[in-house]
Amino acid sequence: NIITNVEGASYITSVGHALNAFYGYETKGIFKSDDEAKAITGPNGIPMRTGDIKFDDKNGDKIIDELDKTIIGNPNPFLFGAWTSGAAYKRWEFKATFTYSVGNQAYNYVRYQAESMDTYASQLASVSDSWSANNTNGELPRVSFGDPTGNTVFSDRWIEDASYLKIKQFTVSYKLPQSKYYSGVSLYCTASNLLTLSKYSGYDPEFYYLNDPFYMGIDYGKVPHSRSFIVGVKLSL
Repeated sequence: NIITNVEGASYITSVGHALNAFYGYETKGIFKSDDEAKAITGPNGIPMRTGDIKFDDKNGDKIIDELDKTIIGNPNPFLFGAWTSGAAYKRWEFKATFTYSVGNQAYNYVRYQAESMDTYASQLASVSDSWSANNTNGELPRVSFGDPTGNTVFSDRWIEDASYLKIKQFTVSYKLPQSKYYSGVSLYCTASNLLTLSKYSGYDPEFYYLNDPFYMGIDYGKVPHSRSFIVGVKLSL
């Protein structure tokens, strides 16, 4: 097995599995009682508490450690690519380029930083649904400065579906009638990154940490692809 650690995430490359699969803990909700929680020693070596993440104890020894880690995701898509299509009607012409990626997952490092609730740093609005005595059905674990029990360790909590379909580029053009002053004039507008369809919660599911197969699927918060528009005139004399 080859283990690669980067930005709090762990990858594993092993025989019979995908290259550099995400490797960490599976979660099973949140502890609802102290009796249940204190029976489990968390990944930081101390008993868990009510409102903490309930990690899957794979070997049943009531200790969450390296022996409980497993493959929790795959950054490799099983299908990806692009296609271009076009159409024309009278003097109008339309061209579009689509890109897609299907089946790949991502480690949302940005959400890890902004939803951990273990520092004074600004957090996402979603943390308002963290567990507390007044919100016992909260979807997120309790607020815990310094994270003594290990709620923020690398787990499937931070893994998301990053499949997407994009209209990468779309161009509309109109050709004016010919004239004795010119042989052709076309007016056009090109939009880049016009539309992205994805369940991914980050800014942009199309990203890379490094151009290396051992560092795929990490959304480190680099500048996302921006939407832009270009309007122009093509003149043929």
